[in-house]
Amino acid sequence: YPQKGFRQNISVKAKYYIDRLKGVLSYYDSENLDTTTLFSRGQINPQIAQQDMAIIGLGALGSMLSEVLSRIGVESLSLYDSDVFLFSNSARHILNLDSNGKNKSQQIKEKIIKNNPNLQVKCYSDLTLDNIRSLEKNDIVIDCSASSEVLSVLDTYTFKKDKLFVIASMNYGATDFIIYFYKGKKFDNEDY
Repeated sequence: YPQKGFRQNISVKAKYYIDRLKGVLSYYDSENLDTTTLFSRGQINPQIAQQDMAIIGLGALGSMLSEVLSRIGVESLSLYDSDVFLFSNSARHILNLDSNGKNKSQQIKEKIIKNNPNLQVKCYSDLTLDNIRSLEKNDIVIDCSASSEVLSVLDTYTFKKDKLFVIASMNYGATDFIIYFYKGKKFDNEDY
């Protein structure tokens, strides 16, 4: 019998399909994956969730941040890292041993869209002078790479619109956490 909420008067076309199935219709439980349902608890401000974000560097810090952002309702995320995941990374990373030898950005994408099926994720190699224009669409650029080369690349390009640059890193041994915010069309490496 149809579950509660289904109409009793089935159309002729529907009856045809039921007859073809020999009168047996299977019903399955389902859940609403709309963002208002999926993130009814713990969602960040929608104005922030709608910002197009990029994370450069998907080590311990960048991978954790990507997972948190996926769980709190961010809608669009670009991931930059060309490294492969190694067994030695597993103690401090969101990926597990199944990802050994595989590209970090692609593996993280596959993991975080399971947290948020509405999340749009694009993967890129490391940020370089050749692909820096790909950041044009991003509103927030978060550098977790701890790489002076990335900062130099960011310093060379002037974007068409203001961006919020967030530089986040931990020192060797993870005894100190450093975070820096800068808003503008061009990241100023000298100011940092």
